[in-house]
Amino acid sequence: VTIAQDPVAVADYVALAQELQDAGTRIVYVVNPMYEPEFEYDRDEIESYTAMMTKRLPPAPVIDFLTPEYASFRANPHNFIDDVHLSSTGADSLSRIINVRLQQALQ
Repeated sequence: VTIAQDPVAVADYVALAQELQDAGTRIVYVVNPMYEPEFEYDRDEIESYTAMMTKRLPPAPVIDFLTPEYASFRANPHNFIDDVHLSSTGADSLSRIINVRLQQALQ
């Protein structure tokens, strides 16, 4: 798969994040999980895109669900209805994880 990179959209997103930070908004970036077999298939391209975006965005904590820490979550087919969309079970689990991680990131 090829991840389309719209330079105007990326620049707008970076500018929005910077504007929010300049106004005092605390930002935490979240890299969404993908079902593990699909992620493994496209790992190099996805990691390259994620690294590019992380470098371009203003500094802020990142919760990255594509790291090895979350491999068991991604590998569980009950968490997904397809390669990228969460099931209700997966959404509930992810919400709990994000809640804990946000509290840690914003301390």
